[in-house]
Amino acid sequence: MGKFRFRRDPFGGKRCISDEIPLPLHVANEYDLPCMQPPDRREQLEDPHDPTRAILEMVFKRHDADESGEIEMHEVNAILEENGLTFDSEALDIVFKKFDVDGSGTLDFNEFCEMMADLKAEKAIVEKRSTSYELPASLKVHFTDEEVSEMLVHFGMFDADGGGSIAAEELMQVLQDMGHDATPKQVRDIIKQVDKDQSGEIEFAEFATMMHKVNTGEIEVGGSLLAQAVMDSAAARRLAQEVTALGKDPIEGVRIELMKREADCAECLIEGPSGTPYADRLYRLRVKVGDDYPFAPPKAFFSHRVMHVNFSILLDGTTSMPQVLEYWDAEWDLRTLVQYVKDLLIDPNLSLLPADYAQGTRHDQEAEGFNHSQPRGYDLREKRGSARVLAEVVHLFCDEREKYDMVCRQFANLYGEKIPDDYFDDEHGKTNAGMV
Repeated sequence: MGKFRFRRDPFGGKRCISDEIPLPLHVANEYDLPCMQPPDRREQLEDPHDPTRAILEMVFKRHDADESGEIEMHEVNAILEENGLTFDSEALDIVFKKFDVDGSGTLDFNEFCEMMADLKAEKAIVEKRSTSYELPASLKVHFTDEEVSEMLVHFGMFDADGGGSIAAEELMQVLQDMGHDATPKQVRDIIKQVDKDQSGEIEFAEFATMMHKVNTGEIEVGGSLLAQAVMDSAAARRLAQEVTALGKDPIEGVRIELMKREADCAECLIEGPSGTPYADRLYRLRVKVGDDYPFAPPKAFFSHRVMHVNFSILLDGTTSMPQVLEYWDAEWDLRTLVQYVKDLLIDPNLSLLPADYAQGTRHDQEAEGFNHSQPRGYDLREKRGSARVLAEVVHLFCDEREKYDMVCRQFANLYGEKIPDDYFDDEHGKTNAGMV
């Protein structure tokens, strides 16, 4: 441990404690920020439209393969190498540890930016790409600064070497990583559709032209594998941002992680609320977004059986929630959905039920010529089995609540996960849980 000493910072003019391995410039303590980081630097990293930040984010996201919001030492090495930057491995390891404050072996985006600045590598990375990623004035008028920043991130995912164009090999590799199986001929056809100067590669301006046609409806997303991959990437990136936000400000009793091999899918581990039939068990909710997210609802389901008046148990053993997703709004996000599902575990909402849920069952009080005292199974009129079950569940909930709670508890004991003994340890504490 180095000796601590007080020093006066030249930027903020305040005194702070430092040692031989000083805190990184982005420390979370807001009272230290004026001491540790120049004001214009803070503004730059906080501005999503800043071109330097956009390019660094593009590079960072492309190497963050698991969409965790963090990269490891070998990924930092790959970034430096692809930009023609070489450093002594021991010296690089020391710098990495300096910015890896929590000793996790990974860097988040801000830590990465400050490490690149410390290595004097940021300028080289940005200059290499900024000269290649220029948009002509005729195209710039069709996009906002935010949209240009978004396109930079997406284009950078395909442009592996940062050369300013997408080669066939780069395109095929990224499409495969995204789960799109493409043959060499399909990749050549994709490039041919976009490559107006017939260079055999896709330049940034050509990529932007394609995205403009997607926005105006000239190209259908489903009709272009590249456009589909970009839109899928946009939805996955938004989901990753929402998961990261929940990691910083989690919902109590909920942990969320991105699926390792499905960047467009998040798994939420929900603790059963105390005082309910679901207490003392864990429930796995999966949320999978599509390219039209958040304007259309994601697919949301429990990966196991959950008995609840607002959920539907399916034949494959999963539990869907059509009643909840029916009310999806474009203003909703992952936090809204997960919080609402957790609230329903505490207080079910009968107003979500479809108006005709009891029609054609023994609980259809408006049916004529039907003996309502007959048990379930004696109703021979056409009615889907799942709807008959729903009517029975609603009957139990409204008229035999103790039996309803008992059945829910039996399902919880059978299919809910037992909470591990170390679940509430500091390392996995629920108040700090955002990523499992």
